[in-house]
Amino acid sequence: MASLSRSDVVGAFAVFTRLLTIGMQIVTNNLIPDHKADAFAPNREIAGNGDHVVDVIFGGFTHWDSAHFLHIAEYGYTTESRFAFFPFYPLLLSLISQQATSQQLLLVMSKHSALLIIAVCINVVFFTLAAIFLYWLSWQVLKDEKMAFRAAILFCINPAGVFMTAAYTESTFAMVGFLAMYLLEKKHPVVSALIFMLSTATRSNGLVSCGFILYFVMKNNFRKLFAVYNAKQLKTICVTLLSMIAELLLSLVCVVLIVLPFLLFQYFAYVKCCTYNANFGFFQIQPLSQAQNEQTGDEDFNEFGNTPDRSTPQLFEFPAWCNNTPPLIYSHIQEKYWNVGLFRYYEIKQIPNFILAVPMVTLCCFAIWKYFGRRWNYIKYLGLLPRKVKKDSKSDEFLTGFYGDDVFVYIVHMAALMVFNVLVVNVQVSDFTCDLSETVRLAQITELLSFQIS
Repeated sequence: MASLSRSDVVGAFAVFTRLLTIGMQIVTNNLIPDHKADAFAPNREIAGNGDHVVDVIFGGFTHWDSAHFLHIAEYGYTTESRFAFFPFYPLLLSLISQQATSQQLLLVMSKHSALLIIAVCINVVFFTLAAIFLYWLSWQVLKDEKMAFRAAILFCINPAGVFMTAAYTESTFAMVGFLAMYLLEKKHPVVSALIFMLSTATRSNGLVSCGFILYFVMKNNFRKLFAVYNAKQLKTICVTLLSMIAELLLSLVCVVLIVLPFLLFQYFAYVKCCTYNANFGFFQIQPLSQAQNEQTGDEDFNEFGNTPDRSTPQLFEFPAWCNNTPPLIYSHIQEKYWNVGLFRYYEIKQIPNFILAVPMVTLCCFAIWKYFGRRWNYIKYLGLLPRKVKKDSKSDEFLTGFYGDDVFVYIVHMAALMVFNVLVVNVQVSDFTCDLSETVRLAQITELLSFQIS
């Protein structure tokens, strides 16, 4: 029998931890009463015995943001606040449910239960792929296969495990983010940008991935500038300069590709909320019946004018943000519904959430301090200047592991997002969210822990 590769071991361990998480969720959700939170909690339709079984097994995975994603997958974007949740994941759930569910299945369970099963299965698969892609990425960046393996294993048991299995976008975002970063490290910027597009369609944080593309191109061009400086032939200089210009243009195309899903989603929201046309297929705002309204818990489902008044301009008033320049619904929603803004979360009642974030923020700060302290001579030039590698042990120490050259951009990225989390957004998300920024943060923390263990 052939021995398993490290990738196989990582994948198997990822599946094991997902099954363990599901098992722990079954026990705790059925023994511990739910917290009475001021959050969206729709009444679930009971269509048959299957709903009771699904609720016992997966009921704990339907709270908080999961409720929003499952609602969007089933009904579309029915209220303004739903536009805080980007469309790729719920659209994927909706498309798979259309192909995987049958009328016979819906006789024993509701569509909500079918969507929940699909959501958990998708996240188990995507989390497993994310762990494998993290292993590949870490190996590429750290140049140390054993440390990369430990990083991937630690990723599988991270505190965000339950959110990686519930109907959240964390696993989807982690998977596409790690894969895109790996492809960029392998010098495939266009393919990487196309995958980063999916990350932006999944979460708004995907916009930050533009920085990876731009830094990759900037670093390559600086090295070509040094080649031009040392070149003696005019032909070599001209070819190098043309190559630099072509790479800059290509980087702009990649940035446009990454930003495009965000802009399209904002455009959809504008058309639906600020015009008299609300038809966009899956994104269509459909008026719910009174029974559906009571079932979904959407008390404000008519806020977009899903009544005959929408066709009567004098009886319909558009939201105030429609007059903003630019008219972006996302910033409006984050401020109105999630209290996002500089120091807006700094309230006495939020002290427990700041305490909750202290361990992860401390680990981030420790990682940043260790890297900057050891590699300052490299960092002060932003890692752009090529350096000659001497054949001695001190230089070789910097070539692999946590202090390697290629780690720099991820450390900077982690630092920027950590500051943003602490100052602007709900600080407790530093502990469990796993979007592109948080997966990078988590990867670097696990790599640091692996380094210390070794």
